[in-house]
Amino acid sequence: MLVSPDDHRTVRTRAWLPTGGTLPAAAFEARHRTVVVLLWLHVFALPAFAVARGYPLAHGAVDTLPILICAVAAPHRGLSQRARASIGALGLVTCSAIFTHLWGGVTEAHFHFFVVVALLSLYEDWVPWGLAIGYVLVHHGLMGALDPRSVYGNHSDAVRHPWRWAGIHAAFIGALAGVNLVSWRSNELARRGANRARAALAHRATHDPLTGLPNRGAFVEHVEQELDRRRKRRVADGHVAVLFVDVDDFKVVNDSLGHGAGDRLLEAVAVRLTGALRPRDVVARFGGDEFTVLVSDVADQDDALRVAERLAAALRPPIELDGAARFVTASVGLAVAGERGDGGDDADQLLQDADAAMYHAKQRGKARCEAFDDSLREAALRRLALEGGLREALTHGELHLDYQPQVRLPDGEITGVEALIRWRHPQLGAVSPAEFVPMAERLGLIAEIGAWVVRTACAEAMRWERAEVEIAVNVSPRQLSSPDFADTVREALRTSGLAPRRLCLEVTETALLADVDAARAMLARLRALGVQLAVDDFGVGHASLRHLRQLLPVDVLKIDKSFVDGLAEDRDDAAIVSAVVRLAEGLGLDCVAEGVEDAEQAEALAAMGCSNAQGYFFSRPVAPEALASLLAPAVV
Repeated sequence: MLVSPDDHRTVRTRAWLPTGGTLPAAAFEARHRTVVVLLWLHVFALPAFAVARGYPLAHGAVDTLPILICAVAAPHRGLSQRARASIGALGLVTCSAIFTHLWGGVTEAHFHFFVVVALLSLYEDWVPWGLAIGYVLVHHGLMGALDPRSVYGNHSDAVRHPWRWAGIHAAFIGALAGVNLVSWRSNELARRGANRARAALAHRATHDPLTGLPNRGAFVEHVEQELDRRRKRRVADGHVAVLFVDVDDFKVVNDSLGHGAGDRLLEAVAVRLTGALRPRDVVARFGGDEFTVLVSDVADQDDALRVAERLAAALRPPIELDGAARFVTASVGLAVAGERGDGGDDADQLLQDADAAMYHAKQRGKARCEAFDDSLREAALRRLALEGGLREALTHGELHLDYQPQVRLPDGEITGVEALIRWRHPQLGAVSPAEFVPMAERLGLIAEIGAWVVRTACAEAMRWERAEVEIAVNVSPRQLSSPDFADTVREALRTSGLAPRRLCLEVTETALLADVDAARAMLARLRALGVQLAVDDFGVGHASLRHLRQLLPVDVLKIDKSFVDGLAEDRDDAAIVSAVVRLAEGLGLDCVAEGVEDAEQAEALAAMGCSNAQGYFFSRPVAPEALASLLAPAVV
């Protein structure tokens, strides 16, 4: 369809002209109150002016009657804003007309019209402002024709040609109108810019900047609104469900591909989740790699589980990331409002329950969905208590080290010990390292705790009477990747006075392979300090002989307990253990078998040529005082 030049000019003109009617309500009320006050001032001032000009008071009162009507009607709340503004406009220009009439049409009186028209432009509405300009034009022409001296005074040409001079006055008013329009348009543009800025700020306050999804605060508000809506309606058919979705192993993507790739993966996950839901459902980014979903009107828990399965199916196809296909799974926890039957559900409780169910899904192997039940609430409360307590455990002196001896085969002589961290919670008692160490990793506390372990182990080793006994300390992946770790070890050795050769740092295969180049660089710095290095849990990771060669020189290979357990009855485990022993011997490394629990295992390891072992068969982990007794020379 062709558009004519005239149409283009019309569009441009409309774009330039102000819209009108955009004044905020509060600003309108403030300006309208000013107009009403001015009307009432004129109601009393104009009769007085009439008397001063020699007119009877009755004449001034009759002239002022229309203004009084407008002053009474203009504030009426039953009328629309535009109607109230129009009444106020008609009242004010009537004030100008009567003022000009009472003054005998002198030129100075006409300035009242200019002031009034300028004032009425502050309504920023075409109707009242247009009424004022039209009123001026009609008044000057009509009254100029009927009673020219009341409008133009003794101006002879204006008396003879009132409509011509009405046009001249209209031209002046038109010039004023142009100035009003420019000011009016500028105000509108400034308001639009401010409104856009406020809207953008409000959006940023309630939405995640990466995915554009609602953020934590907005999601909680959505849940509360949905729960309130259902309480007010007292509906009994259907429930509100909250799903907590956590991307599995997202840290691996960040660590291996970089945070930029991790961000792009989260964006893709957000799109997948949104596409799998109904328009009325709400998906939000809760933080990090966690998403939450609000699903309303589910029939029961099974219905909510089907939604979770739909989300899992949406994530199943590979995601294209930097030219490669990446597969994503998620652990999902769900909680359904009203399932408990006590009506006490709120947004925070639902989220806590869904989070507890998600955590349970992680514990059961990931890539699955778990529904909340009351047994999980106790576990969640325990986890919250542990997470809160772990942050204060070091400060409050709740952590300590036990030591498990490592013995030489076959004579059982103690040659070293492994430091094992323990935590006694003031209310919950002893907490297993298997429970709190992963928690410390997740909370970012492991580096601080690990540094404390190194310092404490070095200091306590100096109290033993046998100076040749070595002490082994486990190193977490985060410690190994920290550029400050070597300095931490150096300072612990310097402060304690422990000979570097007596300290052995144990690192798992998984930690070594997360970033081989970085691991090699850190191992080189540690070796330069003179400490020994061990590969812990050897055989359960994914290290190849090529990787092992890259990470050399290490000093010790530790055979994982899972192979030692089947040493007597499983030929495959026996073959693996024998092969690792020979590999260590060939590379000139010491070999330590973990988890030895009976004499048969100890004898088999000795027969294979394994040099060292540790486990309950020799000694359980003991406190420093008990270890000192074990290491004390025998009294003859």
